[in-house]
Amino acid sequence: MSRRIGGVLAVRLLVVICAVALPIYFAFIFAISPYKIYQYPFQIYPLLVNNPIYQFVTQSLQFILKFSFVDGLMNYVITPIFFSLPWLLFIVINRTRLANTFSVMNSSTTVIPLRYRMFYGFTTLIVILFFILPTISPILSIFAGIILAGRIVTMSDWVWKAGRGTRIAYGALIAFMVCPLPIYAAYIFYSGQIFVLLANWIWGIWTNIMIMVYSIAMVIVDSLAIGSIIWLVFAGAGEFEAQTYGIKMTEVPYKLILIFQIAVFLVLAYFTLPYIYFPGISPSGYLTWGGNPELLFNYINYICLGIFGIVTLIILVRGTQKRAGFNPSLVGFILAGAFIGVDYLTGKYIIQLALIPKYISWYLYTLPNLVVNCVPPQYWFNLYIPINEIPKILTYFFIYTGNPFFLNLVYQIWYLIQTNIFITLIAMVVASVLWFFAFVWSFAKSSSKEVTF
Repeated sequence: MSRRIGGVLAVRLLVVICAVALPIYFAFIFAISPYKIYQYPFQIYPLLVNNPIYQFVTQSLQFILKFSFVDGLMNYVITPIFFSLPWLLFIVINRTRLANTFSVMNSSTTVIPLRYRMFYGFTTLIVILFFILPTISPILSIFAGIILAGRIVTMSDWVWKAGRGTRIAYGALIAFMVCPLPIYAAYIFYSGQIFVLLANWIWGIWTNIMIMVYSIAMVIVDSLAIGSIIWLVFAGAGEFEAQTYGIKMTEVPYKLILIFQIAVFLVLAYFTLPYIYFPGISPSGYLTWGGNPELLFNYINYICLGIFGIVTLIILVRGTQKRAGFNPSLVGFILAGAFIGVDYLTGKYIIQLALIPKYISWYLYTLPNLVVNCVPPQYWFNLYIPINEIPKILTYFFIYTGNPFFLNLVYQIWYLIQTNIFITLIAMVVASVLWFFAFVWSFAKSSSKEVTF
């Protein structure tokens, strides 16, 4: 059965959230992006600039419309609406089937380990939201305008009663009213290669937060594993009472367990996550506090994996918990195996990017004179310098001392970073393809009728 939130099916609520969030998302992208869409992409010839009529028109527009307001209107209203138009049409037309798709997809992928669903699900979301949607939405918005005109014509009774020529003229008129702005925005977006600039900017941010996201996924799963011990104690006590006394007196305190798991997450995050990254939070974008990721990857994660295995084994043997929503489908097992394989082949490279800076940072702090002159003060009391900051610092070492050893070390670390990031990029693409396959399979299996799975 699908879960309900406030009496509403969660999957149907998810469809509504997607529809509402799309234009907000595109407005957010252009709000935080350094690259904007302006209203004058066309080349202005010198003869035209000196033309009195052109000068009069532009001065009038500057006085009446205020170009800054027009630019804001283009970036935060017009472009978000038309870029989200094709996806809104798809959601509206297939709203019931999409809700059923989410139900099928959720139940079919429960066999995939939670950490993989979280991290590779998030990476897929990054790929879709920041690379695919901004790239293809402008051109799709033009076709969406034509489809919208066709839908309006087919849903108008009086148009169908009119002749064929009237229907064609009415549809063409609506398309002519809707399509110019999407065409205009798409022209600016593609001619100025804004999609390439956006992709490069977003990729730079992702390479800085990738390690953090991977680590947070592990910390969340480990927190759930530790909390499962308390759940098992209360659930086992209730089962014992039911079998011994015929009445269950002990209830599982789900809210208290949730609070405990949140507290465990905060503690683990503080001691194992070395930094957070967000552009603008500091001059470098990093806020560091010196957590040790080696504790997470080499110790805590294995301990919690053992806890999870023991709890799962007890559940299977004793039948303490019914696996509601568990659907051991063949597609689910295939996806689970694929994600485990992807993480086995590529996860170690993310872990390398997380652990290597610790040892390099230790080496750098053996050179106190260079540290004082070349390392930003925010790292002086921190035994962990982010991997992307180390080549910059070593370059300053080389400039300050002239020692080619530091320059060679810069090249080796830079090569290591680029190689590992390229491998993780392949993992992102593979994970995205796997999730897309799961969505298409679930969409094909779903019905357009009201169904609760």
